[in-house]
Amino acid sequence: MKAKKYWILAVIVITVCVGGVWARVVTEPKDVLAGLQGMYVVVEDFDLDAKEAGLTEEKIRADVELKLRLAGIKVLSVEEGLATKSKAFLYVDVTTVKEKLHQEYAGSVEVSLRERVYLARDPETITLAATWDKIGIGLGSSDIAKRKIRESIKDLVDEFINDYLAANPKETKAKSKNNK
Repeated sequence: MKAKKYWILAVIVITVCVGGVWARVVTEPKDVLAGLQGMYVVVEDFDLDAKEAGLTEEKIRADVELKLRLAGIKVLSVEEGLATKSKAFLYVDVTTVKEKLHQEYAGSVEVSLRERVYLARDPETITLAATWDKIGIGLGSSDIAKRKIRESIKDLVDEFINDYLAANPKETKAKSKNNK
């Protein structure tokens, strides 16, 4: 166990020397977004370390909802979302760990679409599952971590929006005129 702690500390010290690292791990099929009419946004309660870094659920929810609305994606209230068949919601989770000695943060960001799904082997079994998911990870000082976490959330939401719009193309005005 001590070796693992020293390894984590070494990674954090190296990160301090290079000014912070942030990367994304990607997994998702965008086809699952086709036909999705709207969703609500859930931001997981932040841990104490994330709050100490200056992040709040309210700020992140407002950022995410605004980006979705600006892209023309319908944002539902929780009540409206729970009344839909899919009960789809965009889920944002931030997990951070603060290394006390050097005041460094290690963290991960997850943005996923979660909705009701039916099991192929038993269609009567309904469960909640992530049907689209992307994750970001990183290390850095408090200021770097706060900025990079917010940037990572925005980048991941942008990727969601791009996939959503690709799966749900809007009819262009030129197409509409030709069809009339």
